[in-house]
Amino acid sequence: MKRYVNSQKVGVFFPHLVTALCKRVGVPMASMEQSMKPSRSIIDDTLYTKYTELREKQIKELNKRQQEMTVALASSQRKPN
Repeated sequence: MKRYVNSQKVGVFFPHLVTALCKRVGVPMASMEQSMKPSRSIIDDTLYTKYTELREKQIKELNKRQQEMTVALASSQRKPN
């Protein structure tokens, strides 16, 4: 489950509950014992990742529009010979 959450960049809203239920039914949990209290929130990481992806997209679109306006302005200022 931990690998799935990390690879899919999705959050688990109640990790303590999921862990307790897994233990109750006997799911092997040796490597998960340390992740009961992760150093960073999975939800926060996912939100931050989405924010940075969105911001990067916005910056690319802004740069593209500025470049198009610069080209359009330069072509309109050319004097016909």
